[in-house]
Amino acid sequence: MPAQLLGLKENTSATAMQAISILRKGIASGSMGQLIGEKAAIYGAEHNAAQPFFLVIAAEWAKRVASPDNAAHVIQGFLVTKGFTDAELLPAGSPGEALVCGHKHVQTGTDTVCEWADHMSFGAALYPPGFTSSLSDAASQTNQIYSAVVG
Repeated sequence: MPAQLLGLKENTSATAMQAISILRKGIASGSMGQLIGEKAAIYGAEHNAAQPFFLVIAAEWAKRVASPDNAAHVIQGFLVTKGFTDAELLPAGSPGEALVCGHKHVQTGTDTVCEWADHMSFGAALYPPGFTSSLSDAASQTNQIYSAVVG
């Protein structure tokens, strides 16, 4: 993962590394062998939890995905089952990429998640309350992350 994304440095504190380790294990077991090479990072909140932060995960598909659009519809349905309202397909930044974003109301406000799929990779960015102003803002930020992580 890049050392910096969206102007925030990767958080390499012991607490962040422990959270990332748990997350990577969860992704690996939850993907049921469909994803390989899982990576994850927390950006920001290096000195205290009140600072802005976001979380990024990325992996490669174990088998090439024939249609990112079909994968996006599956992702959209998954997000809805996990309580993310208004999960919708949004304009992707790169040809062959599909992007889905949605909101979930939590105790502290509204989390936003965006997940991408292309022929070779899958990834997600989770933004805490207040980090993004809208789904289109989250999509724009996620497209920047995709470009930096996938290339």
